[in-house]
Amino acid sequence: MARPQTASAKSSFNRSAGSAAPKPPQPPLDEAPPIKQRRGMFYALLAIFFAWIVAILVMYFTTVRSHGGRLEPIQPATTFPSS
Repeated sequence: MARPQTASAKSSFNRSAGSAAPKPPQPPLDEAPPIKQRRGMFYALLAIFFAWIVAILVMYFTTVRSHGGRLEPIQPATTFPSS
């Protein structure tokens, strides 16, 4: 069942939407020159990023565990040193 709309709600919607004139675009606040491209900086950061990825992969594949993935059980100490 459709909800009936009142005349006051309809007219307030139309007034708020139709009475506002479009605002002109505002000029930019700062007339700064565009950012200069720095290819050397880009390639340096790219090399650092790839070195970081390689280091992460090396640490992942060279773990302390054996290649089987199982650790040897720790033997419990039977005697404790006396104090």
